[in-house]
Amino acid sequence: MRRLTSEQYVKIDAVAQTLPPSKRHAFLVKLAGKIYRDARVSHTRTLPDIKLSNLIDAALYEMRDEKQRPADPHAAAAAKELDRLIKMYSNG
Repeated sequence: MRRLTSEQYVKIDAVAQTLPPSKRHAFLVKLAGKIYRDARVSHTRTLPDIKLSNLIDAALYEMRDEKQRPADPHAAAAAKELDRLIKMYSNG
């Protein structure tokens, strides 16, 4: 997982909080998958805010037409870690 700033975790949490609880994990899986794939293409360690915003928008867009598909195992594991870090930075 790329390094995100505490402000970026708070931003992700703010978006996730607008979703119904049943959609939160699915959103984080989609977003984590996008961050993971972007990290494989880009060799920078940090994720610029504008890129994160684009990835969030893309994940939300995909959520509109979501069909039950098996999650990428890397994305599912990264989503759990992303959720843990969001909670750490948002509640701390």
